[in-house]
Amino acid sequence: MKKTIRSFALAILLSLFVGIFTILAQTDGGVIQFGAGESSAWISGSLAPNESIRYSFYALSGQIVSISVKSANNSAIIGFSNSKDYFSYLSPDRKYMYYTMPLPQTGTYYLTVQDTGPGTDFVLQLTIPPLNQVPVQPVQSGQPVYSQPKSLSGGTIQFAEGQSSATISGWLDAGSDITYQFYASKNQVLSLAVTSTNGSVFAGIQDGTGYIYLSPEKRWQYYISPLYSTGPYYLTLFNPGGGTNFSFQITIPPLNQTGPSVPILPTTQPVPVMPYPISQNGGAIQFAPGETSAWISGNVSANNCIRYSFFGGNNYKMIATLNSATGSVSLGVSDIYGTVYLNSFNRSNYWMMPLKQTATYFLDVCNYGQQPADFTLNLVIPVNIPTSYAVKTGTLRSNSVVSYTIFGHADQVMTVNLNSGATPQAYLRIMGLGDGVVYLDNNAFQTYWSGTLPGDQDYLIDVVAFGAASNYQLSVSLE
Repeated sequence: MKKTIRSFALAILLSLFVGIFTILAQTDGGVIQFGAGESSAWISGSLAPNESIRYSFYALSGQIVSISVKSANNSAIIGFSNSKDYFSYLSPDRKYMYYTMPLPQTGTYYLTVQDTGPGTDFVLQLTIPPLNQVPVQPVQSGQPVYSQPKSLSGGTIQFAEGQSSATISGWLDAGSDITYQFYASKNQVLSLAVTSTNGSVFAGIQDGTGYIYLSPEKRWQYYISPLYSTGPYYLTLFNPGGGTNFSFQITIPPLNQTGPSVPILPTTQPVPVMPYPISQNGGAIQFAPGETSAWISGNVSANNCIRYSFFGGNNYKMIATLNSATGSVSLGVSDIYGTVYLNSFNRSNYWMMPLKQTATYFLDVCNYGQQPADFTLNLVIPVNIPTSYAVKTGTLRSNSVVSYTIFGHADQVMTVNLNSGATPQAYLRIMGLGDGVVYLDNNAFQTYWSGTLPGDQDYLIDVVAFGAASNYQLSVSLE
């Protein structure tokens, strides 16, 4: 593929309702087309060093899109947008290889595959299950099993013949959970979307060996990850809120198939995005001395936003998570110069990005419901470890978390050791920020971890305190 590079200057400041990750000139990969009756497509290609190729596809509001890219040296990454001119949803700067989200509008979307290394072959997988799937009933092995109070067995999920996704609905009482089993093969890509009437249901996923893919502590409702073994997996839905109806869509496409060949529907122009509602000043977020995160709780009135500010440094990572009892509250991210990184109309409650400059940034908590909503906002700015070896010391308050990031390459061995006294008061949690995989959960109560890294990405290392406050020493090495 031959690429023409055009250099141009940004002439107009995009207004507050536009996400601004500018897209430079790219090779046009054409329209992605699904085969008759199919909901997945596989596209193979090659990228020269630092080259990118853009594909387009048409989808409907409410469909769940799942994207993954694999390459020989893990240098291929993805970008996702509803515009040719900027990355409104996912910028390649975030170096994601897997991504899933519900689509907010009917229209044309744009998917970019970009090389970050010496050039590579790649395989791109796009999956968009149809709307209004007929819910399936999991296969029960005898009567439902109640392993503990309010814990239910949902049975085994089996896809209909020729299908790679399933939709399952049900009811969860307050404080209850339900576990489903499914079978998958190594290297398949799992994506999951969970909805509930009151927005209180979230997921946890682990395999038959007990390896945790998605910790319930994250309270995520959307998830995508490659699977690392062949065998049974367990999906648990947790409901810490009041009794509610729930529905989830699970998608596991088969391993690489032949490319698509049938044209898709004609494209239309995207639906225009309206400006933000009026924002109220929520004040400046300030971390306590020695800490890297802050928790904020509040109440936002109907059809309104509360704006918080924080000061961030160049090349640091920012992670923001928003939760609400009603599920009507969403997150917006921008800076003092008018750049919008995440528009609240995207209805997202999670955002992670590198900070491009030392500046004041804004977090908008926006309620699109008809009733006031309680919310909790968590902002994390981990300490960056710029070298291949570092020793960090500090003090942890009771039940607090201190976070670090380090960039690692595929096949490097990372070793992390935590010392928090003769009787440990703190434990490790390690996660890939690119693939979203939790490699070590703090609930395993471990103070040491060593492993071969699966890809080029930032790795988040959390020091999580349990019980009493304590001093700690953290050593991290890459070889």
